This record gives sequence, structure tokens and C-alpha cells, in this order.
Amino acid sequence: MYVPRFDELKMRVYTRASEFDPFVEDSILIGIVCESGAWDLVTGNLWLSTGSNFTAAGLPTGQFAGRQQRWLSFDPTTWAVEDSIEWNLWGTTSLDSQSQRPRGIAFSNDGSIVYCTVFGTGTIELTGGAMPVVEKFSRPVDVRPDPNVVVTDYTLAQNYPNPFNPTTDIKFTVAKEGFVTLKVYDLLGKQVATLVDQHMTSGGYTADFDASNLASGTYIYTLSVNGVSISKKMMLLK
Repeated sequence: MYVPRFDELKMRVYTRASEFDPFVEDSILIGIVCESGAWDLVTGNLWLSTGSNFTAAGLPTGQFAGRQQRWLSFDPTTWAVEDSIEWNLWGTTSLDSQSQRPRGIAFSNDGSIVYCTVFGTGTIELTGGAMPVVEKFSRPVDVRPDPNVVVTDYTLAQNYPNPFNPTTDIKFTVAKEGFVTLKVYDLLGKQVATLVDQHMTSGGYTADFDASNLASGTYIYTLSVNGVSISKKMMLLK
């Protein structure tokens, strides 16, 4: 059981051999000032906020000094930092900075999108109005334009190679500009990856799909744009 302690600048960890044994307490991550956290179920890592600019009480110390306004991804077996997200501060005054305290983090089912939120917006004094309370972060996916493709319709090609392990290319064309999504699902209909989620101009494109975190099996990938939806199957063999 993991219990972040904001006022103690650490994380308490409680372990026991079985449900009938008493918990044994330990302390880790000394210097962290944590107010929010979440598990990334794709990687198995634990993300924790590191503190804020909310006076000296909110500033992290030790190995986390200077890393406020962030969430760090920890490997729970070694507690090594493997990734990080930094909140984009809004406003110019010290009160603006102090009011943006990392209070929430959540992941999409496939782990490709992260939503972060802050506390204190009720007292914020931003020049020109209020700030957004949620920031959205997306993991980068390599989507390359194919300039030599002649586009006449919306198409979704069979991935290549297929079967694949663990990467494959997916080519598609967009006849008219619009908001495009290219998502991957398992056979139960659960979304496991988002490869494209953005406005795109007319043209041909290639998206790289890395399935390193998925199990062998058949998956369905679906292109959606301007009311058109096209799906195909692909097979991952490890």
C-alpha cells in the first residue's frame, strides 16, 4: 500500500506477507511533495506529482529539488524515474505560479493520452482571464506524409508486414482535410492504441505501430475521418 505524504515530503510504503499479517511501514522517495498520482496500466509504472511553487512548503527537496510542477513515472521495483510530464504554467505573477498545484493525473486505456489538472484556479489572477484547468499530453507517434501518392478517396491499406513482430506500417489516404483518428482495438472491442488523433490535410500518410506492450493475437485498426470509417485486421505474432 502506497501513501503519499505531502506534509512529510515522502512516500510511506506498507507491506505484509499475507492479509492476516500486520503491515510493516517504510519510507521512500524522500523530498517529494506529492498531491496526486496514478498507475499507467500499460507500463505498470506509478506516476506521482513532485510539488509546486506554493510557498516553501510546496517545494520538493533532495533528489527532487527544482522538479516542481511535474509528474514523474517510477518503476515500482527499482523506484527509478523513467519518464516525466511538466505542467505548462499560465500567467506571469508569483500568485499565478503558486495557484497551479498538480492535483490530478489520468490515462486513457491504451496509455497514449495523459490528462493533468491543477488546484487553486479559484484565486488565480491571470492577465487576460482564467486558465485551463486540464492539460492533455499525447505520446508521440511517427506519422509520415507520402507525397507521391495520388489521393482520390479515403483508403486504409493492409498493414505491412502482416503478421508482424512488434512493429508494422499502416498506410492511409485522406481525400479532404478533417479530423482524423486511427485507433487499434482487440477482438473484444477494447481500444489498445491511438496512432492518429489530429486535424490533417488531404494526402497520403504512413503510421508506425509499435505493439511491444501487447500480447500475440488478432487486432482491428480503424480509420475515421469526415464521417467515413474503415477497418481492417492484423496479426501480431511474438
